[in-house]
Amino acid sequence: NTDETTINFQSRFSKPIESIDSWQYEPYTGTETRYGIGFRKKCKLDKDITTFEGKGSSGVILHFDTEEGEQIVTSTGLSFVSIENAGLNLKTELGALNYDFDKVVAQSKQIWNDLLGKVELKGKEEDKAKFYTNFYRSFTGKNLMSDVNGEYVDMCENVRKVQAPADAVYSSDAMWGTQWDLTPLWTLVAPKYANSFANSLIELQKHGGWIPESPVGLEYAMVMAAQHQNALLISAYQKGIAEFDPNAEYEMIKHDYTTQGIKHPCGGFAGNIYMSDYMEYGYVPEETGATSHTMEYAFDDWCLSQFATALN
Repeated sequence: NTDETTINFQSRFSKPIESIDSWQYEPYTGTETRYGIGFRKKCKLDKDITTFEGKGSSGVILHFDTEEGEQIVTSTGLSFVSIENAGLNLKTELGALNYDFDKVVAQSKQIWNDLLGKVELKGKEEDKAKFYTNFYRSFTGKNLMSDVNGEYVDMCENVRKVQAPADAVYSSDAMWGTQWDLTPLWTLVAPKYANSFANSLIELQKHGGWIPESPVGLEYAMVMAAQHQNALLISAYQKGIAEFDPNAEYEMIKHDYTTQGIKHPCGGFAGNIYMSDYMEYGYVPEETGATSHTMEYAFDDWCLSQFATALN
C-alpha cells in the first residue's frame, strides 16, 4: 500500500523559545542544486503557535537563551488523527509525570521490568542476556496507532474510536511464522497483551471486512502466504484467556478461509490470493502459485478445525 500517513505532533519545552528559523528545500528537479529559504520569528514566550507548510524537505530551528551547560528538555506527543489529539496524548501520558525526564525513564523501566519479570531464568549470564534480549524484542515492533481517547484512522482514512473489548489498535509487520513462537509466548506469559493485539485485529476487521494479516499503518498489506495471525486468536480461546466473542470470531476467520482474497477498495490486498484454486482443487497448483501456499493454507485450515471442534 502506498498511502501516505500524516503524523501530527505537539512539543513542549522546559524553557520559552527565543526565536525560530525555518528552512525549506525546493522539490528535487534532477540537478544537484537545491535552494534554501528561511526566516526568523520572534516568539511570545511559550504560547505562540507557528504553522509551517510546504512540499519537499523543510524544518525549523529553535533558538533559546541559555547559559553555558544548560539543558533544554522537550516532550513530544504524537497522533495520526489530529494536532489536538497529539496535545491530549502529551498531556495525558507525560503531564501526570510533570514532564520530568527522570520520572519518565523510571516509569519505562518499571513497565519493562514488570513484563520481562514474568519469566525467571537461572543459568549462565551469557544465556540470560540472550534470553532477555529476545524476550524484550518479542514485544517490540507492534506500534500503538490509537490515541488516549481511543481515536484512530482506519484503512479507509476514516476517524474511528476503539470499541470494547478492544483497548487499542496496533500497526505491525506480518505474523508470518509466529504461530510457532510468538503466539505461544504471548498467550502464556502476557495474556493481557495477547488479547489487546487480538482485539485490535478484530476491531480493524469490523471496518475493513477482513482480518488484516499485516496491519502496517492499519492498512491491508499482503506480506505472508496465509493468515497466521488468526492462530493467536484461536490459541487465546483454547487457553481460556480470550476476551472476545469466540462465535463471532469463528465466523470472521471462516469467511477469510473460504473467500477469495481481494484488492481492497481502500488499498492493499486482503485475504488469500490463491484461495479460489485451493477451494476448488484442495491445493494450490504449481501453475497458479508456489506450492508452499498449500502447506500454509492447510495449517490455517487445521487451526480453524480445532477452533470449530472446541466450539462444537
